[in-house]
Amino acid sequence: MIEAWRQRFNRGYSEDAFLRVLRAVEDEIGGPIPFRLAESPIFLPGALVDEMRQATEAILAEIFAHPEYADRVRRHVPPEAFLPTTSAHPPFVQCDFALAEGDSGRVVPRVIEIQGFPSLYAFQHALSRAYLEAFALTSELSFLGRGLDEAGFLALLKQAVLGGHDPETVALVDVHPWAQGTWPDFRLTQKLLPGLAVVSATEILRRGERLFYRAGDREVKIARIFNRLVWAGEPGWFFRLSKLVLPLVSHPSIPRSYFLDEHPVREADLHRYVLKPLFSFAGRGLVLDLDEQALAAIPEAERASWVLQEKVRYADVLKTPDGSRVRCEVRLMFLWLDRPVHVLVLPRFSRGRLMGCAFNTTDPWTGHGVGFWQG
Repeated sequence: MIEAWRQRFNRGYSEDAFLRVLRAVEDEIGGPIPFRLAESPIFLPGALVDEMRQATEAILAEIFAHPEYADRVRRHVPPEAFLPTTSAHPPFVQCDFALAEGDSGRVVPRVIEIQGFPSLYAFQHALSRAYLEAFALTSELSFLGRGLDEAGFLALLKQAVLGGHDPETVALVDVHPWAQGTWPDFRLTQKLLPGLAVVSATEILRRGERLFYRAGDREVKIARIFNRLVWAGEPGWFFRLSKLVLPLVSHPSIPRSYFLDEHPVREADLHRYVLKPLFSFAGRGLVLDLDEQALAAIPEAERASWVLQEKVRYADVLKTPDGSRVRCEVRLMFLWLDRPVHVLVLPRFSRGRLMGCAFNTTDPWTGHGVGFWQG
């Protein structure tokens, strides 16, 4: 993306430096990374990062002011996902952008998904630092949000996760967490927030209206739960801030999107769209080759839970040393306390049709990556 940095990195690339990245992170987490890391960062112009940040902020502002949003939430979100009290917004927001081919030939960001749950904040922080150090990249490059330094990032993360509570009383909860593919992030979150407990949902104890976990011979009362199973911002945000919002927002960065039960797309144009379940992640359930037969397979009663989204043309943005090209999707990661603050960049690289790490496990220069920006 920044051609000078791409050429400089490719000229100086070495397998030894990449192995230093792997060793540094694996030493920190105490084991092998369970997904593929891409060999190269992407170097993003600051103006493009600003464009994605501003688009995310505008989309969030529009959706929370949208007159239909509350009604759509009630219609689509399972009642059991709601708690007696509801927070005004999630503390964690991610927005995934395809780096797409624009009509003018320039690379343009196009929203693929927006999410209201935490995603690898500690891991991405550590991985970005490891690339900077292993490849001796200059301090002119940043992986943190504009105007944010290390201390600022850590202060925001601490407040979002702990909420002012003693770390020992905050539990990062998942089902058998150390068996999850995201376990490296759990380990690194503990390192950034010493004292934070990592607890399996199967091990939580209920005493009346209180929850506890065991720490040796003690039972520790849980004041706050963090992570995907139930998180600091409450579990309903997984549903409320999701692909559900795409058909409701008219921002130019969002490709045309429709609820399946309301779509106006002609049969002849279905091939220009993808079909997505409202509530899934990592590409699960995605239908890329859409036609009338694929639509007919979705029962009428379930169609309100699917979204049609116009396809984008991914640009070949990353040039490898052998001259081949790789496509990229960039996730902007936000922490939202008083306002949404962009904190990190998480890119994923692919030579194929799907971007997630589950689909990019062997091809060189694909998989989970890091992004640096300048300007």
